[in-house]
Amino acid sequence: MSENWERCDRPCAMAVDSDHGDGDSQIGGAPQRFHGWALGCSKGRYRAGASATCRDEGGRLLPVLKHIAIWGLQALLVFFVPPAHADAGILVVYAEQYRPYSWQEGTQVQGLEVELAEEILQRRMGLAVEHRVLPWARAQADVSMGNADFFFAVETPDRNLFSRPIGGGLIPWRASVFVRAKDGEELSGAAVSLEALCSPKTGAVRGNGWVRKHLPCGTLSFANSPQALVRMLLLKRTDLIVDDGLMLRSTARQLQVENDLLEIPLKGESVSIQFRISLKSQHQALIPQLEKAIDTMRVDGTLKKILGRYAEPLRP
Repeated sequence: MSENWERCDRPCAMAVDSDHGDGDSQIGGAPQRFHGWALGCSKGRYRAGASATCRDEGGRLLPVLKHIAIWGLQALLVFFVPPAHADAGILVVYAEQYRPYSWQEGTQVQGLEVELAEEILQRRMGLAVEHRVLPWARAQADVSMGNADFFFAVETPDRNLFSRPIGGGLIPWRASVFVRAKDGEELSGAAVSLEALCSPKTGAVRGNGWVRKHLPCGTLSFANSPQALVRMLLLKRTDLIVDDGLMLRSTARQLQVENDLLEIPLKGESVSIQFRISLKSQHQALIPQLEKAIDTMRVDGTLKKILGRYAEPLRP
């Protein structure tokens, strides 16, 4: 072992086995000579060179290497241990307080999407399922990262980057315009087009990609929940709101303000809410069976029956 050392006064942080030099370090109060690379040393010696091991003068491996091995193991656990829900079965996430599609009362998660997920995954396939409601941005982020397996959503280019649909569209989604009843009596029963919405201030629930895509002009404001959106309209912070008619009718009934709002049908084709799987889900092999289960639900009338339980017609 060469003794051609040079002085170094930098604080010693750690020593790791590498090809960047060797020197002395303080470990546990005692000087330790090491071969390898150090972030620095104090009261030690340092020189350029290389060695394949990191040992003290007695030939023993330095204690710091044990710590490095532990740190490395912890890093591997962080990056390679599967998500916490993996052993618990399948995790489906939903938007919070998005009646009638999904909401939570106490510990009970319920709604149209929840009932569909239970029919597909539990009753038809016998799988263990966990349902969880989250803020919509968080729910989508969990699907994107593979921390959740499934969610229900309208197809958008962004969502296609981290998920794929199963079984086509399941739930019809049609936008409606809602105004304050006193302000829109002359529009009662008359369908309007998006082009007619350029002048007013328009509101929608945050995360509504359909409105972002189709609203041609005007000022668009977003609320964090359907309840906040309806209150925004009633407090005259926006001139009208555009969102899913079924959702807004359910919210108006929940808030007991049905008579204060006027719904105006919106011209244009409806889109569909899809059952989508994360591209990072470990359950990709289930896709053919899931598609078959959904097709069977259409044929035997189960899908229509579930949708009918949540349908709310336009108020005359």
